[in-house]
Amino acid sequence: MENNQQAANHILTLKRTLKYDEKKMLEEGIVEPVISSVRKRAIRFYRFMISVVLVVFTLGIARVIFGDVSFLDMLFPFAVAGFIAVFGHKNFKHIDKILNESESML
Repeated sequence: MENNQQAANHILTLKRTLKYDEKKMLEEGIVEPVISSVRKRAIRFYRFMISVVLVVFTLGIARVIFGDVSFLDMLFPFAVAGFIAVFGHKNFKHIDKILNESESML
């Protein structure tokens, strides 16, 4: 029971990724369903972020091929897509690390 509470406190550090009912479950000491639902949501966000990055990359390439824009004008969409990719990857890895650590506490 003490390990469940330690794992729950560790997961509670993820403030923005938890829903209200998941916070209540963690306060009661129920950890396993919260871990699976948060992991599913994180994977869903990561896949959405990858699709957004691919669309922005495609738009950047299409601007160069079909529009009369220079190579430097194409760099802005690539910079935005790169920023989104790095931010999303770091966010996903942080959530995954916290969930793996809390699973190892159980």
